[in-house]
Amino acid sequence: MAVPNERRRKWKRVLSGRLREHALEATYAIAENLPERRVKDVSLCQGKAGLAIFYAYLAETRSGCGDEKTGLQFLHQAADAVARQRMSP
Repeated sequence: MAVPNERRRKWKRVLSGRLREHALEATYAIAENLPERRVKDVSLCQGKAGLAIFYAYLAETRSGCGDEKTGLQFLHQAADAVARQRMSP
């Protein structure tokens, strides 16, 4: 789930200093509570696929917090749900 180096170079911070610290604290607090919620939707917009992406990016900002593992769990849950859906040809 790591982001290739060429993509990292394009990323520009929009916050700095104390404001950045507050935003990261809020993001980390949200991230710690999300896995406990029962998310039924598997969509990218409001569901497990979107949470997988959120945790993948979060894993790029910090290590040792299990974000990559959590992201992979949400990704697998979303993929399993899609695999169970009947689709027309």
